[in-house]
Amino acid sequence: MPVRICLSPWQDCCRTIALLAIVGAVTAASVSVADDSPTDYFPRAATPAERLLPSTTVAFATVPSAARFRTRWDRSSFGQMAADPAFGPFLDDVRSRLTTLSWTLGFDAQTLWTATDGELAVAAVRTDAGRFALVAVANVADDAAADRLLDRLTARLTAAGSEAASLEAGDRTFTSWTNARDRSRTLAYYRDAGHIVFSDRMATLLDIAAREPSESSAASASSSAAVTPSLAELPSYQSVRRQTQTAAGDASIRWYANPLLLVRTTISNEIGPAEAAAAGSPAAVIEGLLAASGLGQLEGIGGLFDLPGGEIDSLTSTFGHLEGEPRGLVRALAMPASVQQPPRWVKDDVSLYSQMNWSPQRLLEVVREAVDATRGPGTFETSIASQPVAGDLTVAELAAVLDGPIHVAAEVPQSASDLTRQATVFAIETAKGDEAERLLQQLAEAGGLESREVAGHRVYAMELTVPVPEGSPLQAVRTPELAVTVAEGAILLSTSGAYLDRTLGRLDSARPLAESPQYREIASQFPRETSVINYQRQDARFAGLYEELRSGSLRAAGSVGLVASLAGFDFTKLPPFPAMSRYLQTTGGFAVPVEGGFRIVNFALSPREQ
Repeated sequence: MPVRICLSPWQDCCRTIALLAIVGAVTAASVSVADDSPTDYFPRAATPAERLLPSTTVAFATVPSAARFRTRWDRSSFGQMAADPAFGPFLDDVRSRLTTLSWTLGFDAQTLWTATDGELAVAAVRTDAGRFALVAVANVADDAAADRLLDRLTARLTAAGSEAASLEAGDRTFTSWTNARDRSRTLAYYRDAGHIVFSDRMATLLDIAAREPSESSAASASSSAAVTPSLAELPSYQSVRRQTQTAAGDASIRWYANPLLLVRTTISNEIGPAEAAAAGSPAAVIEGLLAASGLGQLEGIGGLFDLPGGEIDSLTSTFGHLEGEPRGLVRALAMPASVQQPPRWVKDDVSLYSQMNWSPQRLLEVVREAVDATRGPGTFETSIASQPVAGDLTVAELAAVLDGPIHVAAEVPQSASDLTRQATVFAIETAKGDEAERLLQQLAEAGGLESREVAGHRVYAMELTVPVPEGSPLQAVRTPELAVTVAEGAILLSTSGAYLDRTLGRLDSARPLAESPQYREIASQFPRETSVINYQRQDARFAGLYEELRSGSLRAAGSVGLVASLAGFDFTKLPPFPAMSRYLQTTGGFAVPVEGGFRIVNFALSPREQ
């Protein structure tokens, strides 16, 4: 079960940036996120967009009810933040940058959104020529709203010098606009039964229209032979849709992607359809790698984003559809479900905690089978397992003590300068503590690590030398550090020696996270057995990074500064931290294997002022 999860509390800062950007762009009830029963909001009957789009859809997202989404958005913490005068200057700046989304001919997405009352869907579709085509389906409020939308679109495109052409097919009129300066750029659309369908390729639009019932049977019959099955009929999409429905709460957004088709279409766009189909081409090599690794089994991934209200502020549910029994890398990354709980060394003041039932030993066994199957029995033992890692320590000996699961505990950095010595402990459980200590000593001696005694445990540490150019802003960042020990039946490794020392010094004091009311509130939403669990708490410790973001000094510090530069957002317009504190959230998540794939759920409790 391949699962991607962020392991750093640095994501708290990134999440806030994302939250603020989302806010700028656009009935209370208790919810149990662990329940996967169907909801009436997404009935078993497919939505119009799901029926119209072809099975060759590469990526798809839909808001099934724009009117309901807007209502739920206003009631959520996102909507409350958008209405908060303290964030007005920043959000006005964000809105000014996001109001107009250039789609093919500079189409105004804001106008399309406000004119839509029912479903609004966007998709990327693979064409017969192996290219990408963009599609949007808008269920407008009424005929008057449709007229206003198309009149505004016509005025905008005419003013830009675009040229229009019309095609009559049965009872439908297809309109295509061509950019006067770049005739390869087009925007086509037709209007039917309360909705408008847009695409940047007329052929794709005609294929979609052929799937929709028409008053003209002749028009439908003329193209029926060329009609591909719909997205709603695709088994992987049906599986994703079924597995991510919830018993309570309305799915505000649903999404889906076909990873294999995305890879194939991307290659076809880069090197051309003919070259991609040739034997020995890069496409064929990649196809072979995907098949051999088992990654080709991931035939679809998708889910929903929800704004339930009440106890749960926001919720995402994702399902990955795997075809057949897991093999190769997919099997190596599998994580069985069990009863998971934070160990006692993780205390209740931690900012982030994660546990994964991943075993390095299991990975090595999968590699052993693959090597021996292709190179002959015993090959793995002689060519890999017996190879020394440090001194006389071999790969097999090292792997034998790494049982898993893996734990991560961390605190939010107080400033950007703390990022290289972030207060984080990574731990891998081991059933062979004495042997783990012996192996660690061998590695330490081979690597020249210094050691010290902390609370009865031998800690090995070293500073990592990183060359920094003269005058670089990175000169203000402290030298990275590595510290490691064996304690509590696990190998503990940290990027901060001080934090590891503090962890060891509090083994018999302070309340464990497992006994924390905040953690228990999150854990109450988990199923009994899980493969991965996540817990995050945002509090006043987040103030340091937030204020650096406001001051602009974080721009040179790395990923957040990069986000700021690329998006062009002016974070100096953000209000002081006390205004943000009322929107801080406690979040949780889990992953579980299910029939035909894996399921990942993440959720945020309603904000409580810190």
